[in-house]
Amino acid sequence: MLKKVFVKNYKSFKNETIIDLKATKYGFLEDTHVANGIVKGVVFVGPNSSGKSNAIHAISVLLDLLFIDRDIGLPLQMCLYTQENLELSYLFEIDQHDILYKMIFSRDGHVVSEKLCLDNQPLLTRLGQEAKTNITETDYYHGDSIAKNVLFLRTIYFNTQFSQFPVLKKWFSFLQNSIYWDFSNKRNVAFSPMVLNKLQDNISEEAVDRMNHFMKDSKIGYSLKYTNESMVGEYTTINLGNQKEFFVKKEGCDYWMPLYMESQGNKELIPLIPTILHIVNNDGMLILDEFNAASFHNELEELLIKYILTNSKNSQLIFATHSTNVLKTSLLRPDQIYAVDFKGNEGSIIKRFSSESPRQSQNLEKMYLSGIFDGIPNFREKK
Repeated sequence: MLKKVFVKNYKSFKNETIIDLKATKYGFLEDTHVANGIVKGVVFVGPNSSGKSNAIHAISVLLDLLFIDRDIGLPLQMCLYTQENLELSYLFEIDQHDILYKMIFSRDGHVVSEKLCLDNQPLLTRLGQEAKTNITETDYYHGDSIAKNVLFLRTIYFNTQFSQFPVLKKWFSFLQNSIYWDFSNKRNVAFSPMVLNKLQDNISEEAVDRMNHFMKDSKIGYSLKYTNESMVGEYTTINLGNQKEFFVKKEGCDYWMPLYMESQGNKELIPLIPTILHIVNNDGMLILDEFNAASFHNELEELLIKYILTNSKNSQLIFATHSTNVLKTSLLRPDQIYAVDFKGNEGSIIKRFSSESPRQSQNLEKMYLSGIFDGIPNFREKK
């Protein structure tokens, strides 16, 4: 599980910023929202253009750097308010082992340094195009064997699969099970071809059955089938040829409606369900950008959040939203909520709700909107 993130000079985060997922003193929701002393998710709230998405991108960029087979344009993701290097560090806990991965990038996107430690013992140390490692049979690399703009850990993984290091192998399985979903730009990314195939390219009858069980258990009131042809009402048949589509039957209706004729909210919900079921059953991170842009009703937002946090074992939900209705102690703990502010040339800053020690009985949404946790727009009418 992701335990802590350190970021400096990434997008709007100029100063060193720590995103801490270690659980604090709160006792409520501990059985469902905490695993191994780590919260099973965090949400970022704040004004438009405060840096909420940048906060979750500081997490998803690790997945891009390790698994995406294209140039991710890293120089364009560096903070514009400074000429200093980009620094990223991630602390994970896997099977009670701490994995710390640090990296520094120059302004042109080249790797300045890279260090991987397992329980404080270095396994990989890189400076420029020189590296020492205990992971491979060869313990020293230099020159052209190390690409300037590629993480050497990525190279080692694809060459060895960490066959002699089960903890690292399980860590990378956690990372590759992760999914990034951008509701605003209608884009989602899976970081493993196997996961992508299961979720998008090869939807099985069994997968549709699981989706229908989810719908029934959640009392959403829809039935689904995945086919290329269906009767729509009594008089119309829709045939999609070789292409398959989800068809939706609502409770109390006799006809099946193709998904492309459904509401925007349902167009977002139905493809998301396999991802939710995947992350609940396979340890990883579900990263949801602009969750409020999904056109979901408030009650549906809360249902999905609760389902993921309650039913997952060691997975984590990380999302950004403008929906303040989710700020309640029946749904989230104060140590799962961060407010984000933008402070001019100093960039984005974050504040964890738990730093103000709110009680379980208090209304977090009301406290947030009154400004106690910061991270609210300042264009209110002054009295």
